[in-house]
Amino acid sequence: IMGVNSRGNALANNFAFQKECDVLHICDVDSRAMQKCISSVQEVQQLKPEGFTDIRKSLEDKDVVILVVAAPDHWHAPAALMGLQAGKHVYLEKPCSH
Repeated sequence: IMGVNSRGNALANNFAFQKECDVLHICDVDSRAMQKCISSVQEVQQLKPEGFTDIRKSLEDKDVVILVVAAPDHWHAPAALMGLQAGKHVYLEKPCSH
């Protein structure tokens, strides 16, 4: 999950509640938001996600199948393109471009 200060935190917890889903990484430039989200996801899925401030580190991981983009709007298109170029599925809420 990329960008977890608001909507991303809700998405991370929602994905963590899904039976066939493990939230592996939480990415945010704000370490406070990242740590808060890691803690809340760990309570839900009993697996502590790794934290990254650079999304590229997460995209290098072969165990990561999907990138969820919840960062500010101006990051939607660049992050989605980076995810697709890394061979990942991308979940992105509108707007698709900025």
